[in-house]
Amino acid sequence: MDRLKEGNNILIFPEDRNKKYNDVLDKFNTGFINVAKMYFKEYGELISFYPLCVNKNQNRISDR
Repeated sequence: MDRLKEGNNILIFPEDRNKKYNDVLDKFNTGFINVAKMYFKEYGELISFYPLCVNKNQNRISDR
């Protein structure tokens, strides 16, 4: 919460961390939505989520 309030971005990985890494997202955990609920409750402000692609081979994060 503090990082968001400071204007920083955070990166959330919704994959099941108990499963082996895979190029295809087969299960999408929705618990990260609680971050938005807690933030709104604490600060009365909305936050946005943007889907991104993390490419480990290219050492890159992009929106495509």
